[in-house]
Amino acid sequence: MAGNGLGSGCVGSLRYAREHFSTSLRLVVVLGHSQCGAVTAAVDAFLKPKNYLPLASNFPLRSIVDPILVAVRAASLALEDAHPDHVIGRRGYRAALVETSSMLNAALAAYALEEELASRTCRVVFGWYDLASRLVSVPRGANRRAGPRDAGLLPPPHDDAEFRRLAREVARSVLMRTLLDG
Repeated sequence: MAGNGLGSGCVGSLRYAREHFSTSLRLVVVLGHSQCGAVTAAVDAFLKPKNYLPLASNFPLRSIVDPILVAVRAASLALEDAHPDHVIGRRGYRAALVETSSMLNAALAAYALEEELASRTCRVVFGWYDLASRLVSVPRGANRRAGPRDAGLLPPPHDDAEFRRLAREVARSVLMRTLLDG
């Protein structure tokens, strides 16, 4: 689904799988990716609200973009907190906001699916696929080198405090600092 959207068809398919394949359904992966078009559209709507009107009249497209705005706002707050030196004016802010939002949106979708499926036999995890490196990870931490903890898939945050912690770690990552300096 575009932008990790959890439309009724997606959720219905997963409910069906849980009900009919409960012994074999063990893992659901929510995978965001770099340069996501749906997330970019949400970021652009967030940064330039006056350009939102054409999108607002297109209900199918709006139904994809609107839910992503939650992750975009959370990403914006995290970037402002992690880089208080006028981060919004930095040349790579939009790119950093797109990628941070993409990761946080995948985390939110994984959380929602975990709540929806509520299964002891099936885990829900999330990650972020970097199109350039072809690696799945969730970059975190300001002074960490990528290591086993940063690679691969993570369980979704389970409450607001965990979500905010994840957002701060992603915003402080080497990747976001590199993008901001773009």
